[in-house]
Amino acid sequence: SFATASVTDHLVHGLVHGSAKNEVSPIRWVLDCSLLLNHPDCDLKQLVTTADNWGWSRIVGRQLGRLEKEFNIPVDSEIVAMLKSNGSPLFIRFHQWSRNLQPSLGRKILSVLLINGL
Repeated sequence: SFATASVTDHLVHGLVHGSAKNEVSPIRWVLDCSLLLNHPDCDLKQLVTTADNWGWSRIVGRQLGRLEKEFNIPVDSEIVAMLKSNGSPLFIRFHQWSRNLQPSLGRKILSVLLINGL
């Protein structure tokens, strides 16, 4: 036997990857996340804890808000507000911001150092 990520962990993962800026933005995250949100094992309180522990609260909250606003997928507004109000560590915010810049050797090195820990 082996362990896999929970439904809630998969949802956090899908929301974060759906937020990434791509040349061709994959829309499949919307379907994946909407199905995970409606799964009986999805625990929204655990979602808040997991997103907070991983430093992705704001981005997960923003993505859940997008699901509701842009795709009419019902999402608990209290959960979205809770996530958006939680702060992300500075290095996570820097990494999210720097993904939108043109690649440079210095940025790549700094991103690796910040993500892997100094």
